[in-house]
Amino acid sequence: MRKLTLAYSPYGGQSDSIRPFNAIFQEKFNPVQQGSLAGADALLLWGGTDIDPSFYHQKPHPKTDHQVGTNGPSLRDLVEWELMREAYKRKIPIIGVCRGAQFLCVFSGGSLIQDVKGHYSAHGIKTYDGLSMHASANHHQMMNPEKGTYDLLAWAETPIGVDKQIENGKPATGELVEKNIDPEVLWFPETLGLAIQPHPEWMPPEAAFPTWVNKQITSFMFKESVK
Repeated sequence: MRKLTLAYSPYGGQSDSIRPFNAIFQEKFNPVQQGSLAGADALLLWGGTDIDPSFYHQKPHPKTDHQVGTNGPSLRDLVEWELMREAYKRKIPIIGVCRGAQFLCVFSGGSLIQDVKGHYSAHGIKTYDGLSMHASANHHQMMNPEKGTYDLLAWAETPIGVDKQIENGKPATGELVEKNIDPEVLWFPETLGLAIQPHPEWMPPEAAFPTWVNKQITSFMFKESVK
């Protein structure tokens, strides 16, 4: 397997660490500092504060981060949106973690459930390939992908998300909401995006979830198997 290079957003995350994805990517760089994604095999977006709901044509829910929606998108919102646009133009795959997963969902045509209760701690998930495992998590928003744009790779073992709301406290609607499925990992074929709602970087790299996530990256993005 050739050496792979990961471009990572400098916002959120663990400084310049790319763990646990360093098991796949031997090289890394900050594309904001470099000025482009040239030379990247994939783009990584980390977790952090809520994205501005104007990106998915909603007004802020009362529980959405207080600074969001007051003065328009943040600098981080704008920078990372442009990074995704460049990645899409260059056909560079995108890895999104937590906030990054949610922003990737929106970029791929979906929206967000702006407030959901029940996802503030580690919980069990199930995967499309028949596995069950625990994953670290802490979020109050949830991906709400557009029908026909995604493959569901992992979901909460039991639907722990309750009181799902969009703007102004309205009940959420959507394909997965109606099926009572809490998405944890989605693949967006059109944007070559792997959206990971939990936090594999908070777990030991040898744990089941980070190991499984890395296998999905190699399988979906690079068509190779983890040895």
